[in-house]
Amino acid sequence: ADDIDDGLDISRIERISLLGQNQELRLAADNVGDITDGGNTLYVSGNSSSSVQANLFGWTALPMMNGYNGYTDGTNTLYVHMDINQDDINLGPII
Repeated sequence: ADDIDDGLDISRIERISLLGQNQELRLAADNVGDITDGGNTLYVSGNSSSSVQANLFGWTALPMMNGYNGYTDGTNTLYVHMDINQDDINLGPII
C-alpha cells in the first residue's frame, strides 16, 4: 500500500468509507486533526474485511456509540465502525 504523503493537501474530511474487500487505512495520531474539519472528528465505516492501523499513543478509548468504537486525545476523536478489524490500533507505547 502507498502512503499518502507526497505534498497533497487532504483536509476537511469527516468520513472515510472502507466498504469493499480488504480495505486498509493507516493513520498516525496527528492525521486525525490534520485531515478533519474544525470539528476534529473522523468516522471510518466499513466491514469485517477492512482494517484500521493507527498509532494513537496517549489517546483514550471511548465507550461504543451507535456501532462505532471511539478514541480521543481530548481534542481529536476517531470513530471506527465495530465491524472493522481494529487489532492494530495502538493506544500506548509498545513495551
